[in-house]
Amino acid sequence: MSRIQVDRQGPVVRIVLSNPPLNTLDVPLMKEIAATFRALSAEPDAKRPRAILLASGVPGQFSQGVDPRAIVDTDIAGRKAVFLALGDMVEAVWFAEIPLVCDVSGPALAGGAVLATLGDFVAIDAAKGKIAYSEVKVGLPVPYFIQRLVMSKVNPSALNDVLVLGRNVDAEEAVRIGFANAVYKTPAERDEALQGMLGRITRLPPAAIAMTLRERRAPERQYLRAFRDDLAGFADFLTDDYLGKGLRAVLAGEAPKF
Repeated sequence: MSRIQVDRQGPVVRIVLSNPPLNTLDVPLMKEIAATFRALSAEPDAKRPRAILLASGVPGQFSQGVDPRAIVDTDIAGRKAVFLALGDMVEAVWFAEIPLVCDVSGPALAGGAVLATLGDFVAIDAAKGKIAYSEVKVGLPVPYFIQRLVMSKVNPSALNDVLVLGRNVDAEEAVRIGFANAVYKTPAERDEALQGMLGRITRLPPAAIAMTLRERRAPERQYLRAFRDDLAGFADFLTDDYLGKGLRAVLAGEAPKF
């Protein structure tokens, strides 16, 4: 059974992530997300969506990132496969050349934060929404191609807190530093924010938007390619001395210590 649902609503495609309880990501799910975005991007102009809305089908959640058990229950080769799948998903979404609107209705952590950052426009729940690049807390550096995504959105003064310290960013701060565009408190406010974003996008010529996105993002391919081609340094942190140790502590309900 698919853990994502794809629904066409006129010029907008709504993609709903439904992997309860926390919308965690594993290799098959990341591959499915990548394949969905690539298929939409490859459609002929007359059918191609003008915007994509990414939302959660799990109440109170957006995505809490890569499933910890998908990492601790495998070897180094399996852990590399997880992060290569993450890179492939990023590539498919970031270079689809279709504007993406994200509804961050709950925590967006680690890989979930990546999904939220891929949104060109983001609405976030005032009470439940938060964004955190929490990788460092479990012993993992944020790969540079993902740092570049964050740098494209977040105020420079906040980058150390976000990327070096892995600090949780609540909804109000997410708007203030550039992660999000709007905060909502009620379903009506959410719908108003999302429809406003989608309405502004779909009134504009899609070819012009696609070219703008393509040219802005062209330099990023080299960093993603470099990550794929040379996992040597990054792989050092996939061992049980770092990521394995950190995630096992989390799964045991303990704070990781290094």
